[in-house]
Amino acid sequence: MNTNKTFIKISVISLFALLFSFQYSIAHWSTKGPYGGHVSAYTVIDSFLYLGSPTGGVYTSTNTQFTNWSYRNYTGLTSGNITGLSHIGYKLIAATGDSGIYISNDKGVTWAISNNMLTNRSLTSVVSSNGNIFAGSDGGGVFMSGDSGTTWMAMNTNLTNLHITCLAASGDTIFAGTAGGGVFISLNGGGAWVGLTTNLTDLNITAIAYSSGNLFAGTASGVFQATVSTLVWSAVNTGLANTHINALMVAGDSVYAATNMGVSYSQLTSVSWMAAGSLMDTIHALGSYGTKIFAGSANNGTWKATTGVYSWSAYNTGFNNLESYAICALDSTVAVSNEQGVFVCNNYILSAVYVKHNTGLDDSLHVNALGITANHTLYAGTANNGVYVSTDSGATWATANTGLNNMAVKKLLVTRNKIYLATVDGKVYSTLQSSISWSLTGSGLPANLDITAMANAGDTVFVGSANGVYVSIGGASWTGTGLNQDVTSLAYVGGSIFAGTAGAGVFKASLSNPTWVSVAALPSQNITALGASTGNGSTDVSYLLAAYYGGGEASCNEGQTWHPFNVYLYNPNYSRVSAFATITPRVYALNPHHGPLSNAKTEYPVVMPDTPSVIISSPASICEGSTVSFSVSNDAEASMYTWMLPNGWTGSSTSGTINATVNNTGGYVMVTASNGCGMSAMQMDSFAVNPMPMVMTMISTTSICNNASPLSLTGGMPSGGTYSGNGVTNSTFDPASAGVGTTYVYYTYTSPAGCTGADSTAITVNNCTGIDNIAGSLVSVYPNPFSNQLSIKTSAIENGTLTLMDVTGKVVQTVRVNTASGVTVINTSRLEKGIYMLNIIGNNQIAATRKVVKTE
Repeated sequence: MNTNKTFIKISVISLFALLFSFQYSIAHWSTKGPYGGHVSAYTVIDSFLYLGSPTGGVYTSTNTQFTNWSYRNYTGLTSGNITGLSHIGYKLIAATGDSGIYISNDKGVTWAISNNMLTNRSLTSVVSSNGNIFAGSDGGGVFMSGDSGTTWMAMNTNLTNLHITCLAASGDTIFAGTAGGGVFISLNGGGAWVGLTTNLTDLNITAIAYSSGNLFAGTASGVFQATVSTLVWSAVNTGLANTHINALMVAGDSVYAATNMGVSYSQLTSVSWMAAGSLMDTIHALGSYGTKIFAGSANNGTWKATTGVYSWSAYNTGFNNLESYAICALDSTVAVSNEQGVFVCNNYILSAVYVKHNTGLDDSLHVNALGITANHTLYAGTANNGVYVSTDSGATWATANTGLNNMAVKKLLVTRNKIYLATVDGKVYSTLQSSISWSLTGSGLPANLDITAMANAGDTVFVGSANGVYVSIGGASWTGTGLNQDVTSLAYVGGSIFAGTAGAGVFKASLSNPTWVSVAALPSQNITALGASTGNGSTDVSYLLAAYYGGGEASCNEGQTWHPFNVYLYNPNYSRVSAFATITPRVYALNPHHGPLSNAKTEYPVVMPDTPSVIISSPASICEGSTVSFSVSNDAEASMYTWMLPNGWTGSSTSGTINATVNNTGGYVMVTASNGCGMSAMQMDSFAVNPMPMVMTMISTTSICNNASPLSLTGGMPSGGTYSGNGVTNSTFDPASAGVGTTYVYYTYTSPAGCTGADSTAITVNNCTGIDNIAGSLVSVYPNPFSNQLSIKTSAIENGTLTLMDVTGKVVQTVRVNTASGVTVINTSRLEKGIYMLNIIGNNQIAATRKVVKTE
């Protein structure tokens, strides 16, 4: 492929912007909701709030007004399981539950893993103090880095429980909460630990907070308080509406407790809890900046309030960490299902606002599949209660299960007139849209097939499974298509069906020839989703979309070449796209942990083929009536080539080579390369056609005895050609060598332009033993070519006749041989220009034949 090929895009992202700008300045793919999800940790750097999520990675506030979030899951962060956040100066530190420590020196734009000598990477918490970093692990105890994360060492002396749940630090004093071992304290930066369990009746510690000598420990039984001077615990739960403590935080002169029923707070000096407003949500994380308090919930994202007022409002714009299951889209309507139910945006073009719509949808938290018909009727397939239908854009739902024998729905497919669904037991049902009554489709599917994908081309329906792809025409019997792969996804684009697989990439088969072939390889062959996008609002470009863990690419030549479409900037490499959907101006990529991401179709990589290279012609000289091959260098982006030939030439091709049959005139040969993105500029070149030479053998006799002397072959026109044929050697015809019978003498001539013509004359070799040797007569014809008269000199011919015929064999003139003078003159003034055959006949035998030409 031409590495200089131009990518036509609406906007260009500079490397500088990628590395040093905030995300909103480079956003192509973004989320417009529904917002929310699980928050596990907060930290603040330079007035910007950072959020950690157990499945979605890291986000940051986009401004100090705390109105929007943006992703910080850029290069290098290969885990989204964030269990703790901290910082040293501008160095952002993220602890993960599965991959250890990640550190970013540019506020989360780029990350580097930092696990040297970190022997347990199942981390639960991270804090920093006095320039040191402390990480708590599940089973490995506490680790410390004194060189900003470059190296780590275990700090577990006297730490009798290595299942660390939380950490707190103040100078060299470090506190560790454990699962079952209570609280430990180290006064020398983790060098040695002492257990703090006196009067601590619950040893399963969920949270720790420390300030000014006051230590607080959270448990499922409430809050305990101790002072560093006494190191004796006492329960302090007065006023707590819920004693299941998930997080603790000291801000100002107050301590805050995150519970399963909101947030409570108390003065540090005399603990007596009060509800911090009316927030009734399960809170797992707390953060603060200035007068702002932030509460991270289990699935509703971030809440914010002002200290002392505690009027909570959702702070989730840009943060979508809800576990999402399915998406469908049509016109300007988009519906998505997630862990909170079904959300519908009824006019994405004007207002990208999702509204939760679960009325009547009894299994709203387990919607595995969504579909939308042309009249905007919505269908939801659930894991437990079958199918629901909404005719009012999701406002209300009703069951639609008539004829359905299994209520566990996996997939839905809406076609022109029907709806298909797949159940967990491997059955496929269908119904007309006009009247919902489900019936099993035809036989042929293996029992208990694990159906993973559905797609259609008109009435032809495909299902993908771990055992390959099956096809049915209109719901009739199913047949296997021969693709024995673990299929994850299906899409129909440009007359072909495409199958994404787990490990083998993407395969393609045309409907007319269902033979699967592998398309161009993607950066990963583990395909998580395929999609189709037709038209981008201004052009007619059609794309095949493919996603894999950490990225996705688009192809406008049906998988012949692929190009990134920037989803990888916001779809972290530890996550994936599970489905695609499109409306007129936008494409949606559903991420199971980031919800629907979207971007404009105009931002897709419009990569057209380059202008074809200079046309190559073979042979170099083009001759009238010949077939000539023209070719151009193939462009990897080109799906087809379009050729245009001069008037009168014939030939057709869609490849980079065409065989053209030329006539007698030249002209321009033109070619363009095209793919689904568009057509290249035209390449054209002019070619002249050289005439074929008029060639004549001009043999002096056409009948000869087998015992006659060899005949010298001369007079071929134009001169300079060569004679060949049976009995011909070095321009001499030997009748004895040729043998009795009719043979042909050929005269071949190549013009200076390289065009070769040929003519032939039949010579009859007679067996002359015992008969008159009339063929041995001497004959001379002149001038040749002739104009108004032709003279024939003969000898030894009695009762001779001269017959002149045109090229069609018609006799145009007959005269008697003048035996008196031996020279017969024929008046040819009335003859047309052209080639004639002169037969000299004597004693009822053809004595000789001459080819003659009239020029005027």
